[in-house]
Amino acid sequence: MATQCGTVEVVSAFDPNAVTATNCSLSTSSTTEGGVVTYTVDVNNPNDNPATAQVEVSGSGFTETGQLNVSGNSTESIAFEIQFNSPGSYSLSADVVSASER
Repeated sequence: MATQCGTVEVVSAFDPNAVTATNCSLSTSSTTEGGVVTYTVDVNNPNDNPATAQVEVSGSGFTETGQLNVSGNSTESIAFEIQFNSPGSYSLSADVVSASER
């Protein structure tokens, strides 16, 4: 008769949902019409394997996307140059919309 020794679950070595935007910053909090602001986003990859991340920055009426490679167990930055042509107050957000193992 066989003796049951337990169960082994094998999980993927790469979790794309673990790759996230962890921090963001603006080069300035005010500008004039037509002014350009640099929006920098830090992307963290806690996986052992490197990742390619698609990052999206959005605000009132616009969306910008960019791609960057992030080594395993590290954080890399991506910068977006955003031009504001109309007066107003703009709330900005950033997100990793997809990630894949590189």
